[in-house]
Amino acid sequence: MKRVNLFKFIFVILVISFSAFLFWFPKQEKQTDWVTFKKEGNKTSSTPTTKVDKEKHNLLQTKKSQSFKVLGNNKQVTEQQLTSLYQLKVDSQWINKLGQKLLDGQEEDIKLFIRKIHTIAEVKKSDTTFKEVVTITFSSKNGDQSSFRALIDPITLKVIKKWDRTIVENLIDKPKGLNPSGRY
Repeated sequence: MKRVNLFKFIFVILVISFSAFLFWFPKQEKQTDWVTFKKEGNKTSSTPTTKVDKEKHNLLQTKKSQSFKVLGNNKQVTEQQLTSLYQLKVDSQWINKLGQKLLDGQEEDIKLFIRKIHTIAEVKKSDTTFKEVVTITFSSKNGDQSSFRALIDPITLKVIKKWDRTIVENLIDKPKGLNPSGRY
């Protein structure tokens, strides 16, 4: 009887300690979550975004990335088939190439953050095409930030559509002498 109680006690302690371990040491985020791009001279470097950068540049999105959203009549295609077809058609470094393309012509103090949200697979009878939905954020050292979501063709790296753009309004003081009607 004492052994059974001792076993139950040890089992409860192990479950509690394992739960505490999972709570105090959560899994690290996937490296595919956010990617940071910096321009140094004529070269662009990319690294996974750190937690400090996420907090500093307000990149804390809670939704997890999804794998595929299927469009089209043929919904009999499995995710495994889509994954293998995706790996054949799309370069695995498309995010890095997109970051280099977007930073080309920008100043050196600009940081670029890209996060893949999900992949859209458009299944037709004879062909399957892929599009990527991403969040793109430009941030400068002085605190200016612009962000939008975009639909990207991962093969040509063209931005097909943009939405949820940041509205930036430079507020200018009204000139003296104007009344509300706009007349002098």
